[in-house]
Amino acid sequence: MATVPLFQTIGATIGVSLFGNLLSSTLMSKIGSLGSQLPESIKGHMQDLAAGGIPKDLPTNLVTTVKTMFVESFQHIYMYSFVSMIIVFILCWFLKKEVLSSKPKEDQVEAGA
Repeated sequence: MATVPLFQTIGATIGVSLFGNLLSSTLMSKIGSLGSQLPESIKGHMQDLAAGGIPKDLPTNLVTTVKTMFVESFQHIYMYSFVSMIIVFILCWFLKKEVLSSKPKEDQVEAGA
């Protein structure tokens, strides 16, 4: 019975790492496109921006742009997760139906004899 939580944990770990990687790569590509618009004082704080922090001395028009980039990156993640959920839902209809028994195998053998 300990295999169920093990596989749930492994699945959650793989899912978080895949979607986290996708979020990070999407966000970094969007932030990279801002390179020429950022002031010189901010360019040293690109790691803070990539980690989710918005520098305090960023101009207000760039704050809106950065927030929009974050929103678009999360929308990207939700789109991929929704598509994968639909695919898994459809695949679940093709699984074989098996009845799980709570009896140990020894009791089943004795009942059959």
